[in-house]
Amino acid sequence: MRRKINRKNVLARLEEIAFGRCNDAVRLSFIKEDDEEREIDSLDLTMLSEIKRTTSGAVEVKMYNRLEAIRMLLEELENEECSRKDSSGLIEAITMAAEMNNCEDKKDI
Repeated sequence: MRRKINRKNVLARLEEIAFGRCNDAVRLSFIKEDDEEREIDSLDLTMLSEIKRTTSGAVEVKMYNRLEAIRMLLEELENEECSRKDSSGLIEAITMAAEMNNCEDKKDI
């Protein structure tokens, strides 16, 4: 069953790529083609980008770029931090406006 695509799941996937292990992806390269279908379901292939088997039997394994995933996560963390700062500034401005409005209302009484 596939997970829903939303911000939280995308960030979780990036985190898996950035900090995951590639043991099973490497293990897959050593599994014989006849046994692949039977064994593949038990492997964690999160890090695997591509795998090729040549006619000569050589195997080429490509992994996702960890540094790029980390860079993307850092950008998202910085964006969240900026959003929080912007939000806190907005809340502060609203609070000040409300306080000023209360003071003016009391003067009218």
